[in-house]
Amino acid sequence: MNLSKMTKADLVKELKQVQVELAKHKSSLETVIEDRTAQLQTTNEQLIRELQENERREQIIREQSNEILALSNVVFKLWDGVVVAPLIGSLDSRRTNQFMETFLDAIDKHAARVAIIDITGVPTMDTATAQHLVETIAAAALLGAHVLLSGVRPMIAQTLVHLGVDFSDLNTTASLGSALAEALKFQGVEFTNRTSRSIR
Repeated sequence: MNLSKMTKADLVKELKQVQVELAKHKSSLETVIEDRTAQLQTTNEQLIRELQENERREQIIREQSNEILALSNVVFKLWDGVVVAPLIGSLDSRRTNQFMETFLDAIDKHAARVAIIDITGVPTMDTATAQHLVETIAAAALLGAHVLLSGVRPMIAQTLVHLGVDFSDLNTTASLGSALAEALKFQGVEFTNRTSRSIR
């Protein structure tokens, strides 16, 4: 374009045309920006919904995990003054901490004189878990309960001896049945065949 040969009217016309083109580009750019902003807003809202859904799922998983943990640490009243805690599955620090609280609460609630911890269903036990179990038994004794530990498997017994855990002060029985018989005997109940009688 040779500007020197253009008249003033031509220049004004050209300038207006450039302004129109710029306005079109500006409008097009604004449309693109609005579309991208809307897309980003939609994506952001979707991500927020997904995060909220994930948090809700994680909360459900945590609640279910706590419920399962609570169910795995059941302590029930067997007889007047006797409670039983059958432990099944692997033990970790979280579970043993909750078990200690549940076990001691049950002893207090039922005014238990005898408390049985059965570990027949525990496949293995590490040093930390064994130490926590000893602490739980000591705490139960402070509440006035005579604690019986039953179902110690040979592998766990060897592991405990190898790890140097002191179980010398613990009252142990080979099976839950033996522990139950000893607990009832401690309470003054003796079984003969299918009947029972008080020996007090």
